[in-house]
Amino acid sequence: MKRSRRVTPYGFLAACVLTSGVLAAFHGAAAQEQEKFTNLKVLPKDVSPEELRATMGQFTRALGVRCNFCHAAKAGEQRLDFALDDKPEKKTARAMMQMTHDLNDKYLGALEDRGNPPVKVGCFTCHHGTNRPRTLQDVLKTAYAHGGVDSTRARYSSLHDRYYGSAAYDFGEVPLADVAQSLADSGHVADAVNLLAMNVDMNPKSTFAQRQLAGRRLRCRGLPALQVAVRPATRTGGAGRGRRRAPDARRQDRVRDRGVQAQHDRASPIGRRVQ
Repeated sequence: MKRSRRVTPYGFLAACVLTSGVLAAFHGAAAQEQEKFTNLKVLPKDVSPEELRATMGQFTRALGVRCNFCHAAKAGEQRLDFALDDKPEKKTARAMMQMTHDLNDKYLGALEDRGNPPVKVGCFTCHHGTNRPRTLQDVLKTAYAHGGVDSTRARYSSLHDRYYGSAAYDFGEVPLADVAQSLADSGHVADAVNLLAMNVDMNPKSTFAQRQLAGRRLRCRGLPALQVAVRPATRTGGAGRGRRRAPDARRQDRVRDRGVQAQHDRASPIGRRVQ
């Protein structure tokens, strides 16, 4: 008498589970085979796909860029070929990776007290979300060299609109004052006063910005170049961004400046003789 070979529901379920496990293992092995990386010169040759993607993600966030900033596609194709070395940015990235490795291992590693957790240097330490780690002062000085004070004001406003609230640039009271000092030292006094007035407008509660503007006007009193009109900035920091200062506030600024000037006149020898 022959036995029945009917498959029970439990047997069918076990067969499905076994088959799916075999297929998953096959696809996993195939995926690992496809994830072999080439042309790795700084990263470990055996880096895992997860580690590599995490590292690349840190780069994009630290520099505020996408993959195509460093990687290129083959001619006639749109898909990026990550093994290509066509872009100079990729070579720069390798040099920066080696630099941070040396800083962390050779230099910071030699410190007696490195803290807990230990202090480490990374891309974000200097870049703060921009592809070139420059201070706001340097960016504004470059803008002035290329286009004068109007270009400098426009550059400041565009960076303020894009990066205010992030770690990219310092939009406090100091950078514009630094640039103004540099302009005054090079003989561009009227443009220095222009930027100091903008600094007061962008930081209306800063006594430092107000002192810098008043002091510069006093030191430059009587120069013909200062007869130019100083345009107020159209944006303010924080909650006041995008609004022009009220006429009453601008009148108060003029009254304050005249009061400071009058005090200076009375304190001068000429002013005392006139009185």
